[in-house]
Amino acid sequence: MLKTVVLEGWPDCREDTPIVIRGYWAIRDEISVQDGVLFRSQHVIIPKTLQPEMLRRIHYSHIGGEACYRQARDTLFWPNMQGEIKDFVQQCSVCNEFAHEQQKETMMSHPLPKRPWQIVSTCSTMQERISCS
Repeated sequence: MLKTVVLEGWPDCREDTPIVIRGYWAIRDEISVQDGVLFRSQHVIIPKTLQPEMLRRIHYSHIGGEACYRQARDTLFWPNMQGEIKDFVQQCSVCNEFAHEQQKETMMSHPLPKRPWQIVSTCSTMQERISCS
């Protein structure tokens, strides 16, 4: 239905838009159709029927809600995608089981250096710290 409305033209007011696609009203000017695929700018619009499958694929690696959303927002779109990803991750038994082990480490501070480049550090997965004296 969304493809039909995009190709034939949007109604003049939101109330005349079919209920199933009213969630797209605010972004109607950003939606286009290319080779039968709907896009919002350069993001593929995922139909309602494929959203559960896309949620499973987005969350396949169990990287957490925010990371899943960051990864998905670069290529995909559907209304309330961020909220649905967050809910999906919160219901994941694997993520809930290991969530306490994934806590972020508190920031470690050190004394202020007395000269330039006295302390040099990087952030990595192992939280390595390189210091020069």
